[in-house]
Amino acid sequence: MVRDSSRTYKKAFTLIEVLIATTIFAFVMVMTTGVIAQSTGYQSKIAAVRESSQEAARISDAIARDIRMASADPFTVVDFDNRSTEFKNGVVLLDNNGRFDVNYLTGLAGITGSAYSMKTLIISSKDSIRFYIYDSTQMAVYAKSFSKKIDLLDPTNATFRAIWWAESINTLKINGIAGSNNIITYIKNDITNKISSDNQEIKDFGFAGFTASSVPSSPNQQSYVIYIVNARTKNFDSMLPSQRAATYLRTMVTVRNYAL
Repeated sequence: MVRDSSRTYKKAFTLIEVLIATTIFAFVMVMTTGVIAQSTGYQSKIAAVRESSQEAARISDAIARDIRMASADPFTVVDFDNRSTEFKNGVVLLDNNGRFDVNYLTGLAGITGSAYSMKTLIISSKDSIRFYIYDSTQMAVYAKSFSKKIDLLDPTNATFRAIWWAESINTLKINGIAGSNNIITYIKNDITNKISSDNQEIKDFGFAGFTASSVPSSPNQQSYVIYIVNARTKNFDSMLPSQRAATYLRTMVTVRNYAL
């Protein structure tokens, strides 16, 4: 038998080898895709946590800065119930309707009173009065400054009768607004007063503490304010866990001025 030396043979992969190689390649691709997806999820989570943390810290720092700058000069506040109280250290806490809570005037806040139930902080400085307001329907924090140099609002105008400052008698008076009974509505109506971010929701926000005042049972001592800020990603409930975050921040600031 004569062999044909002109014919050559090429070695090829068998079907089983091709199937094994394809399976290995698919497995590697699945693992790689999973790692990339997981890494992307971690990055999204880290970004969400960073944003909510920065939001809570930013609001907290702004409030702390103003509290430390409170004026040492005593001033009088007349709340919505027409109760007049002189405050010693330049800070006042009110509830959502512009009313005092006796627990916050006698050093019993957080013990017999509801913790963080006060939603309005008034800070008296040398040239302005600053408000920090929380509105649960808006999920935001509002702030507004008023000058003490002139009457804040005309108390004879029922449409804008929210709050006014009488320079001559050093008194801040809180009145109702036409169609409303609190200063919260007045402050939040001006959307430019919102200090919280549009990308974040404020789940919880409130104050507690002690504000030295003229109440007989209130000792002459240094005031302090405790407050919480719970910021979370906007539309938190409808987002994937990897895309949302919440930050709970609790802070206490002592007013630098001592009651006289």
